[in-house]
Amino acid sequence: MFCPFLALRLKTVLEQRLQAAGIRTERQDVIWDLQRLRESVLEAQGKNFGSRTRAMRHVADIMRCVGARVAPTVRPEPVRGAGKGH
Repeated sequence: MFCPFLALRLKTVLEQRLQAAGIRTERQDVIWDLQRLRESVLEAQGKNFGSRTRAMRHVADIMRCVGARVAPTVRPEPVRGAGKGH
C-alpha cells in the first residue's frame, strides 16, 4: 500500500513544481523522451568515457524543475577493476 501512495505523492509534487515553473507537458511526451535516452561506455587510449544521447526538452525541463542536473553528454568514467587490486 505504501508504494502506490508514494508514487501518487511524487506525481502530485512534480505536477505542482512544473505548474509553478510554468512548464506544460504531457505525460506521454515525457515518457517518449525518457525512452529515447541512451547511455554507453566508450574506451579510447586506455581511458573510459561515458556517453549519452542529448536530453530532450521535456526531460531537461523536468530535471531543472526538481533541482537535478543532467549529466554531461560525455564524461570520464573510472576504468573497470581500478582500485580493486587488479
